[in-house]
Amino acid sequence: MRFHRHHIRRQVAHFFHKMFPERQIFFRSRGEVRFVRLSPRSQAFTASIALGIVGWTLSASIAYVSEDSRVAAKQHELDYVSGELDSLVSELERLQSDALIRTQRLEARQKLLERVSGTMGALHADSHQPAAVEPGSDNEADKAPAAQDDNSSSGTASGSALGEEANLQDTGVLFSLLGIKPASALTSRDISVHALSTGVDTVFEILERVSDKQDAMARLLATSEQEKLTERRAMIERLGLPVDLLIASVQADSGTGGPLLETPPAFLSKPFQELSEIAQQRDFLDQSLARIPSHIPAKNYYVSSHFGPRRDPFRKSWATHSGVDLAGWPGEAILAAAPGKVIAAGRRPAYGLMVEIDHGNGLRTRYGHMRKLLVKTGQTVTSGDHIGEMGSTGRSTSTHLHWEVWFNDELVDPLPFIKASQDVQKLQQGRYEKS
Repeated sequence: MRFHRHHIRRQVAHFFHKMFPERQIFFRSRGEVRFVRLSPRSQAFTASIALGIVGWTLSASIAYVSEDSRVAAKQHELDYVSGELDSLVSELERLQSDALIRTQRLEARQKLLERVSGTMGALHADSHQPAAVEPGSDNEADKAPAAQDDNSSSGTASGSALGEEANLQDTGVLFSLLGIKPASALTSRDISVHALSTGVDTVFEILERVSDKQDAMARLLATSEQEKLTERRAMIERLGLPVDLLIASVQADSGTGGPLLETPPAFLSKPFQELSEIAQQRDFLDQSLARIPSHIPAKNYYVSSHFGPRRDPFRKSWATHSGVDLAGWPGEAILAAAPGKVIAAGRRPAYGLMVEIDHGNGLRTRYGHMRKLLVKTGQTVTSGDHIGEMGSTGRSTSTHLHWEVWFNDELVDPLPFIKASQDVQKLQQGRYEKS
């Protein structure tokens, strides 16, 4: 053992002296030579210091390179997360925009329902509590309201068309109800993909449910409006007026136009297409009815001669009577049968003192044989205005009013207008009830 240790020591000493033999470094200056002796120990010490410096430099370089790699990896991860966040925010903004467009369409459809039903007050009666909006919740809006007669009652049904969800007028309200912030306010800690996707699904579920309820309400209103449309057409036909020609006259006289703005396909669902078409037809018929003579031109009268063929009171031969004669007493008030403009007021040989009123839409009325006129040409009158006094001027045998009704320059029998005057007035005032 001692030999072995001694041998190792000899070998180490031999290697040490071989690696670091004694050296002299010579310096020559001004002709003198000097030297510095470097012992093995000093060489080994210097080599150790140099090796330590090299090791430390290498270690620091490796550590720096490794840290740079970690920083680069972290930066890459941050860039990826930032990109995902930007994509998520962009998707949320797109969904918000889509929800806003859908909500605006729902509001436009609701306005059509309100206009058709004629009632505004009950629309948000049950929608003042935003917290009531919950996915799958049942409320009174889920119950289909019964369509009722005319404007005064059908609005009640429209009032429950949206129920508690009708108060959601923009996506800001919708997202706030779901606890989701607008895209501009989102930060990384606010993002919960599961919560976000669930909230967005809930928003569109609410909007889809509201849309379905509006379609159901549109179908109910379309049925009700079709009944009213049928009533009005039947009423006009009772008066002997061609309905289609009357509507065409209204359309020709109606001022319409403006820039073309295409309606989104989602708005034009089939129930709303049908409702819109029916409501438009009803609008035209209502405009037609507003101008139809509905006020009997005399309060105290009896029919002394009808419209059509009769024996002429002067020649005693068959002739065509162009109007209806309402016999009465001198000075009896003669009233305008409908609103319009006086286009003639004066004496005519056959009519005596006569007034002619243009009611628009191709409708005109004439009042003859009056003893006194109370209006002038160009004057505007309303229904029931006092326009003259009953007399017997012109081609007349005794005191009476000769009353004519014209449509598109053709004579129409005035008697049906007298018989249906009360029903027409109720329709004009929105109070008509089918018996």
